[in-house]
Amino acid sequence: MKKRLLGGFFSFRRDDAALSNPTALWRTIADQIAKFDPMFKSIIIKTLKDNLVDPQRPNIHDHFDSLIVESINAYFKEDQQDQRYPVFVVDALDECGESSEEPQRKALLETLTEWSSLSKMFKLIITSRDDRIPSKFREACEDVVLPTGDHVTHTATDDIRAFFNNRFGELKDKFRTLRTTDWPGTEVVEQLTDRAAGLFIWAETAMRFLEKGDPQTRLKIIRSGGPLDIQNSVNHLYQQITTNAWDSIGDIGNVVQPLLGAIVHAKVPLSLKFLEDFIASCGTMDDSIAVAIDRVLAELTSVISVGKDEVVRIEHLSFMEFLVESDLCPDAFRIRRARGI
Repeated sequence: MKKRLLGGFFSFRRDDAALSNPTALWRTIADQIAKFDPMFKSIIIKTLKDNLVDPQRPNIHDHFDSLIVESINAYFKEDQQDQRYPVFVVDALDECGESSEEPQRKALLETLTEWSSLSKMFKLIITSRDDRIPSKFREACEDVVLPTGDHVTHTATDDIRAFFNNRFGELKDKFRTLRTTDWPGTEVVEQLTDRAAGLFIWAETAMRFLEKGDPQTRLKIIRSGGPLDIQNSVNHLYQQITTNAWDSIGDIGNVVQPLLGAIVHAKVPLSLKFLEDFIASCGTMDDSIAVAIDRVLAELTSVISVGKDEVVRIEHLSFMEFLVESDLCPDAFRIRRARGI
């Protein structure tokens, strides 16, 4: 029987106040490992009953020492015939904490660094972009770099090529005029694979863009322009997406700024109803606000999603950064940083 090894998982999201909060990590992991194994559960319950830690207080070091370290040490000492050593995953560490939460983020990084002193049987896997990562933390980690650009591996290139072939196959099935053709052809797939340069975010965003409109026309848009350097490849794709969107929504351009500004600066994902009320309070237009918002979001579905709960979310942090920081962002979409951010 295959053993379950994932003891805990937490993914940070900068656009969600709860999921970007550094104090949320160890409390969440403690809850998950209690469900992973009855022994962990009994250890953590005893810790809480003995009032050795208050999970309601935002003390990251206390959470880590009392809920995680003590539990792992006690678990490791037990003589079990069928010992299961869990793996823990922390995703998108670079999206943890705003500048106002820097002391808490620092405390969290210290506890993550302290993990290296625990038994090697308990693995902690952390994924992150190379942002705001101190040298002491790096030294405690076994660094695994995913090469991109000129250093991309053959394996990553093959994976992205397979990704494109699979998604194009699914896309062609939706169009009877393309179903029996070899569109887009091997040469185009190779060109797109080269442009992705090992970045799955580029490949995924490009395919989402193709799938939300006329795929042949949109493919020409993506292929336009000369070779790109890896630093700007994703931003160039975002530039193409927003420029194409403006052709359809330029007549309601006065909605774009307040709409995207609210989405970018909000600490939590916003609902369509909230956004409608917010745009109305700005007094930017007299026509149907709901229709205008729907039109803007429809043109940006490759980078902004609307869930079944009618909550609006930016698909990836890099698009948010593009709107705020990139020189390639069209002026009509550029968002100024809010004060204090």
